[in-house]
Amino acid sequence: MDPETGKPEAQPSASPVPPSTPAPSDLPPSLEYEPRPGGKGLPTASAGIPVAAPGYQVPPGYTAAPAPPYGRGYAGTPYGSGYAAPPPGYAAGPAPAFAPSPGGPTEYYEPLLAGQRPEGYDVEAAAMAGFATAFAEAQVRRAFVRKVLGIVFLQLLVTVAAACVFYYVQPVKMYVQTQIWPFWAAWGLGFAVVIFLSCSTRARRQYPLNLVTLTIFTLAFSIVVGITTSFYDAQVLVAAFGLTAATVGLVFAAATLTDYDFTTMGGAMYMITWAFIFAILIGSFWISDLFILIISTVGAVLFSLWLLMDIQMLMGGRTVAIAPDEYVFAAINIYLDIINIFLNILNMLTAFNRQ
Repeated sequence: MDPETGKPEAQPSASPVPPSTPAPSDLPPSLEYEPRPGGKGLPTASAGIPVAAPGYQVPPGYTAAPAPPYGRGYAGTPYGSGYAAPPPGYAAGPAPAFAPSPGGPTEYYEPLLAGQRPEGYDVEAAAMAGFATAFAEAQVRRAFVRKVLGIVFLQLLVTVAAACVFYYVQPVKMYVQTQIWPFWAAWGLGFAVVIFLSCSTRARRQYPLNLVTLTIFTLAFSIVVGITTSFYDAQVLVAAFGLTAATVGLVFAAATLTDYDFTTMGGAMYMITWAFIFAILIGSFWISDLFILIISTVGAVLFSLWLLMDIQMLMGGRTVAIAPDEYVFAAINIYLDIINIFLNILNMLTAFNRQ
């Protein structure tokens, strides 16, 4: 009997089934859930524990275990504090023995830290090995330089011989001065070989294909130079030859003695060369002795710089260097530099005499 209302107290129901839809506050703390966004999927408890779907009836007398505090690590310890301390009396087992893999090392070596050297390291022997490697590389580079310069010397000898034939053999001289096709045929063949060598690594490096293409190139441009020199006077040719030799000697001395690295100027040199070619194409519509004098002087200076850069790449020890197996490519570069210097000086002297 309720003393306040005078009504009999409510008796507990005989049925063990609780209300079908308990309020969230009636559930144990670990089973209070927050539905996922969109209302799909399993509900997720506030502590991150998945629970049953809504409508699940908790059996009478059920007591949920307290959830771990949110935002804490193992065994209630804060993040970053590591694992919980082992219980009293815990003894760690022995470390596993080292078992080498089949075919692997039979001993374990500790990794070396920075600056450490293995036991028995011989500093003098390591230094001597480094010196031997550097000496071997220097020997290879010197042999490469001698080989390239020897090829260039032979190319220049063939060119001088062709020039003498076209200048002193009168029937040949008269024919090439009246027929223009030999000049353009030789020039086209030489240009095609240059393109072929530039695009094909095999043509530059594989013996004897590289020497065959080099021979064809040298003969073609020797004919071009020989036909060109047949139109000039002997005195101008001798003067141009002397000035070219002096220029090449000065460039060789500058390339070997200067500390400045000209091999880094490749991009600028290509831009200047294309501007030079464009100026020649534009000026060909208004040809005059003054224009030839100016453009020939600029050309002689430009190809002298190319020769300076190519020699430094040949010598090595700079930012850009030519590989020792590219001796054909190196010889063609230096040969073309010298030939272009000679032709520009020849045109410059001729235009100066006319002025």
